Amino acid sequence: RSSYNPDTRNVTWTITKIEAGSSVSVEVNVTAQSVGKINNTAFANSKENGTVVNGTSDNVTVGPNVELELSKVANVTEVIVGDSIEYTITVKNNGLSDATGVSVWDVLPAGFTYVSGGSYDEASRNITWTIDLIGAGQSEVVKLVVNVTAVGKLNNTVFANSEENKTPVNRTSDNVTVGPNVELELSKVA
Repeated sequence: RSSYNPDTRNVTWTITKIEAGSSVSVEVNVTAQSVGKINNTAFANSKENGTVVNGTSDNVTVGPNVELELSKVANVTEVIVGDSIEYTITVKNNGLSDATGVSVWDVLPAGFTYVSGGSYDEASRNITWTIDLIGAGQSEVVKLVVNVTAVGKLNNTVFANSEENKTPVNRTSDNVTVGPNVELELSKVA
């Protein structure tokens, strides 16, 4: 049977008897609250021997818990060639640790030209944003504005990762239907 004292943060087990030459094991489950190396020390004594003995656990390395989630929403669902689309990109950290050095990137597919948002590399058609910190449970928003140059159903995908979790997550925008921009001029000559 164990008891926990939140003031001293001690877990105590009372074992009524241990036979000579035998052992008893106890177990405690904890949730790490911080990143780094954690060492835990156990102490034992008995009525027969008041000397306290101790044993130290192996170091446990606790890594960060960062879970990025992306959403990408267009401000319109239908446009014509030449119109602009503004995308709102939300990066949320669903993890228990802060996300640092968050990179967000979007490679413009054919049918789009860059207008504004992030840092644009014309040669690669890559737009990037860097967010220094997204706290646990927090979100950050970035914007992207593009012009439409092709007819059809267009979508594009945004990616993100952080220093703590290099595996990129991605999210594809909803389709935007682009109609042709046809302007007819009629004249009548008599």
